[in-house]
Amino acid sequence: MGASVLSLAGVAARLAGGFGRAVAASEVRRALQAPPLAELDDLKRVAGLPGFARAAAGTLQAAWDADLDLAARAATPGADARWAELVALERHVRAQLPAGTLLPRELVAAARARAHLAPRLLGDLTLERLDDVPPLYRELLLDIAEHVRVVWHRLDDAEPAWAPGAFDRVPAVERAPARELVSCADPAHEALEALRWVRSLLASGVPASDIAVGAVDVASYDDVVHTQAAAAELPLHAAHGVAALTTPAGQFAAALADALLAGPDQARVRRVIATARAAGDEGLGALPEAWCADLDPDAALDGVPRWRRALEPLAESAPQLAEVVLRLVMDLSVGPAAANTVGERWLSGAAKQAWRHALTEGPAAALPASLQRLRLDDGVDPATAVVWGSAGALLGWPRAHVRLLGLSARSWPRRGSDEDPLLPRRVLGDEVLTERTLARRDTEHLLALLRSTTTTLVASRPRRGSDGRQQSPSPLWRTLLTGATEREVTPREGTQHALHEADRRASRRRELAADPAMQRARAAFQAAFALELGPHDGLVRPRHPAVTRALQRRHSATSLRKLLRNPHGFVATYALGWTQPRPQRRVLALEPVDRGSLLHELLEDALTELQRRGALTEHDEARLHEVVEAACGRVAERWELERPVPPPLAWQAELKRARRVAVEMLALAGEPYPGQRSYAELPFGFEARAGDGDAPRLWPPDAEVTLPGTDLRLRGVIDRLDLDEANRRVRVIDYKSGKDRELKSDLEGGEELQRTIYTAVVKQLLGAEYTVEAGLLYAGASAPRTLTDPDASVRQLADAVNEAVGLLERGRVLPGPGVTSPYEETLLAYPATGAHYYYERVKRQAIDAERGELDRLLGITA
Repeated sequence: MGASVLSLAGVAARLAGGFGRAVAASEVRRALQAPPLAELDDLKRVAGLPGFARAAAGTLQAAWDADLDLAARAATPGADARWAELVALERHVRAQLPAGTLLPRELVAAARARAHLAPRLLGDLTLERLDDVPPLYRELLLDIAEHVRVVWHRLDDAEPAWAPGAFDRVPAVERAPARELVSCADPAHEALEALRWVRSLLASGVPASDIAVGAVDVASYDDVVHTQAAAAELPLHAAHGVAALTTPAGQFAAALADALLAGPDQARVRRVIATARAAGDEGLGALPEAWCADLDPDAALDGVPRWRRALEPLAESAPQLAEVVLRLVMDLSVGPAAANTVGERWLSGAAKQAWRHALTEGPAAALPASLQRLRLDDGVDPATAVVWGSAGALLGWPRAHVRLLGLSARSWPRRGSDEDPLLPRRVLGDEVLTERTLARRDTEHLLALLRSTTTTLVASRPRRGSDGRQQSPSPLWRTLLTGATEREVTPREGTQHALHEADRRASRRRELAADPAMQRARAAFQAAFALELGPHDGLVRPRHPAVTRALQRRHSATSLRKLLRNPHGFVATYALGWTQPRPQRRVLALEPVDRGSLLHELLEDALTELQRRGALTEHDEARLHEVVEAACGRVAERWELERPVPPPLAWQAELKRARRVAVEMLALAGEPYPGQRSYAELPFGFEARAGDGDAPRLWPPDAEVTLPGTDLRLRGVIDRLDLDEANRRVRVIDYKSGKDRELKSDLEGGEELQRTIYTAVVKQLLGAEYTVEAGLLYAGASAPRTLTDPDASVRQLADAVNEAVGLLERGRVLPGPGVTSPYEETLLAYPATGAHYYYERVKRQAIDAERGELDRLLGITA
């Protein structure tokens, strides 16, 4: 008979015969996903929680390993009710098992009955590097030892108390490796130093199969170890597996879970298909990258009807492709109830296996959490790679060179509780669930590694934790100090064996300092705190082409406000093309900017209807309510089709508020002029388009307008214009959805330009003889806020614009007071100390020397 490698459960299964096998942990968890609630009492309160199946499966496995007879304990007079509940769970698991699958105690009982067949079924048995045997299998091994030779290669010299003289014991060979103790800055530094050590061994000719790196708590180091090892292309095998979410297949499964639970909006569906492509999926991964070329990336596609409408262009050019995407969206729209169907239909390979495993760990609603805990095999052969894993795992892979991480007082040995969540000590009574405490196992693992390592053993500890708190050495540090040297390593020291390119550059400071990119970064950092102005502050060559092009565009009130109050923002937006993405997402309530857009669209629609009826002078409240009500229906329908809206009750409340405010604002436009003609949404300065002549206009939409006294061309849309042609009077209203506020001056320091611009536009297009009354009508205000001196306001604006244009043409693209606004779109470009500190505390004096005249013209004081 050839030699076989078996687990203890495998030994029992071979002896039991009949193709029987022990129940797998995943099968226990899957069976407990739907626990027998009718048979539970105290546990019923938590049986529906996501982690219950995993916790209950762990308790049952611990009880089986401890060889506890749950039924006998439950039948004991005065026994705690928890034992009966565990019996119910065990019975439920047994009922769900496929044929030939046995519970561990049943399998061992069947094996013991056939122990006399061990010479034929097993032959001589060797226990290789087992630190202990669970009580469940002890009697079985003793029975086997009566018929065949059992050899135990121990990790220590002790003989098991439960089997004195029963086995041929081979004590561990005492090794004397060279020891070194290292203290590092923190766990991340520890991991970096460990991998540098690995690199130095590999460079010296040590094969990867002779090197191991371990820790008690691998989770604290896993991310850094895997990231740094991948960057250095080190041959590394993770004995405990890799986090599923760090693999393409895991990302594919996680993306599908996110879309299934949160809904198939555009971003989630795009991510599902992109991760499928990265994972090499033959289904969704085969979709071309241009499948979404016709979709607006900011569109809110949060339901099947919107997806069907958005996919119409794709359906015309590639109907099968559109059908696949739409079918995916429809399946995802079902929600967690369809988790099994969705996973089987859309996943493949490792992603499908991860999905199935995650569903055994918890309910579909907890898929993201289950996938986050899930670990997959990394596919690396440990015989040709450095092993990285827990200290316990390293005992199965004895290596000549071992490095241990995390020997701090709180980490090694661990201080966690050994109490089981479902079988606490108060329930166990005299029974023992685990003979060895967590701290004892950690201590024994360290001592065993000391004995089994042949050449080099390096132990390290962090001086600070990942949270910055100081860490004391482990009490085991003294054990390691015997015959060892200790040294302290700091990150600034660098290394002779750099791990990768970035590590090499960081270790060679002169080379790093000579790097052009580093020099630019250093110069930018220094410029942020220098009192004088420089290129980083906006000093460019005079008449820079990009600045000139930005000035030659048609300007709105928004662009002129940026030009006057923050030229940085003006250049970033109109010269460099910076735009702020505004993705549409599901909302519970409208943001202020969206509430303003809704009101403006409602007013525009209502004004257009009133204009069509020739009733813009109509102030009858009933008529206004009728028009606004109809307009609100049309606007709401468009929004529901094209934009995300709040839940129904909140959406109706928003519409009700918008209708009320719109009626009030339309009624407060002022007393009608004799023979008044009114116009709504009156554009100027735009490019001519087909259909522009359909509505009655005072001037063509492409009418050329310049700001008087300047060369700047203007464009915009006047919300409402009332004309008294006989008396040469014009009233211009700009509707504001924001809260009413007091204006200190006509230009308000450059913040409020619309009234002044509209005054200049009307006089230029209709004639200078017209008297213009331009006002802002805020929601809730009793009357529009009009200019106090329109002509003086136009002259002041022209002088300020000429001064601002002159500064830019001279190469002074400097920030202004607008940079301190929390709504400034270029805030990300300023130092981390904040734009306010940069402008007010560091650069203010130098900036004032350059733009002092502009601030004086705008009425801005320090």
